[in-house]
Amino acid sequence: MSISKKLGSVVVAVSMVMILFTGCGKNTKKEMVEAYQEMQKASQVDYTVTVPKFDLKTTGQDSDQVAAYMKIINTQLNSFKVSGSTIKSGKTTQTDVNIEFYGQKIPVTVKANDSTAYVSLQSIEKIMQLVVAFKPELAGQLDEAELKELSKQYVEMTPESSSKSEQQNAQKMVKLATESLVAYFQKMDEKRFTEKDKVLSVTLKKNDLTSILSDLNQRLAKEAGSEKISSSEMEKSLKDIKSFDLKAEYNKDKKVWTFINDTAIAVEGSGTASFEMNYKVTPKNIKNVKIDLPKKENILSESEAKTVVEDLFSQHLSDDDFNELMQQVTTNKDLLDENAKTNLLTTYKDYLSEQQYQELEKALK
Repeated sequence: MSISKKLGSVVVAVSMVMILFTGCGKNTKKEMVEAYQEMQKASQVDYTVTVPKFDLKTTGQDSDQVAAYMKIINTQLNSFKVSGSTIKSGKTTQTDVNIEFYGQKIPVTVKANDSTAYVSLQSIEKIMQLVVAFKPELAGQLDEAELKELSKQYVEMTPESSSKSEQQNAQKMVKLATESLVAYFQKMDEKRFTEKDKVLSVTLKKNDLTSILSDLNQRLAKEAGSEKISSSEMEKSLKDIKSFDLKAEYNKDKKVWTFINDTAIAVEGSGTASFEMNYKVTPKNIKNVKIDLPKKENILSESEAKTVVEDLFSQHLSDDDFNELMQQVTTNKDLLDENAKTNLLTTYKDYLSEQQYQELEKALK
């Protein structure tokens, strides 16, 4: 999409800040601050995300084909949902995510402190089952015992200095976007904030987003180390946003937030992409929260995890084919000189597991 990565991040930041700052009625500012404080103090936040619709309208010759493809995608989206929770204890957090798609549920757990994140491999067995459905040739080479053991492991993710810098900039962007949004709320007409049946609601449109981004850009210009968004870049990106509708509802009795983001964006050379995303967020205050980071023996480095994954997806000889190879080697061993043995090991190295390679190497001695 032609919308810039930077502006895209800002739009996302504004949308997410809506989760933290929304109030209505006669005491709008007071309720907004109270809602923010409640969210900030929450030791746990439960959430669900769904995508009720996605559409791509094109003007080219393939428009009918694209329309048919969109019907398939929307059918698939009906079964798609992301849900989970985030809990925090001091500087340690744990995020549990469940990705539901076509009746399958893929759970992922991420535990993190200030410097390191640990991503669980608990779903590796289920993921490989899905992979085999598309690549049946892998079925015979998966070691179920190995996968079961691997599912107990965590991958250690230590961000590089550049990633840390990007993370700090993202946090700064959210902070400044929060300030811009709050300042804008204070100027908004009180009539735009409504209450019905203990449900508070407010909606932001594209013109609201434009004003918020303009204020944010002024704050970025004053902030040391922050890169200002150029006027031409902002104008182009806002022009690409054909429509923007972000509605936030807060149920005062249930303490539940609901967000509906309906947006249409120009796709360069293709037409217009429109989508709707629904968020439901429930903050909770859980006492005595304890997060246990994984033990050392259950941690894989990124390089170790990469090796394991490459091994899982590489083509290996089946047990029957390997046994046949070993029989041929045993029968013809005396006919093989050292050069032939070396070539044989080199040829089959990429197709053998570590254990198979060691057995072949031993048989050739």
